[in-house]
Amino acid sequence: MTTGQVVVMGRKTFESLGRPLPNRATIVLTRSPTPIPGVQTVADLDQIDLARERREVFICGGAPVSDLLSRRTFLRRAWKINELSLTGRSG
Repeated sequence: MTTGQVVVMGRKTFESLGRPLPNRATIVLTRSPTPIPGVQTVADLDQIDLARERREVFICGGAPVSDLLSRRTFLRRAWKINELSLTGRSG
């Protein structure tokens, strides 16, 4: 479902996965200025140019990411994606 697309997640979700997701553009929301190898980091969702993005953008994460999304109007549909569907492995 997310292969070839863009996946945006919070730092804690990224750390729980332990690596960038294969065959996807991975964007990590973080306040830290420290780069994370293999991913794009942003401090705010406004840094992602959704109007120009041709791929689907999937957003996953816990409460902090959900809170950010609740204040946005760009969300067209919501999916609950578990770790198995993102990584091909269970927990």
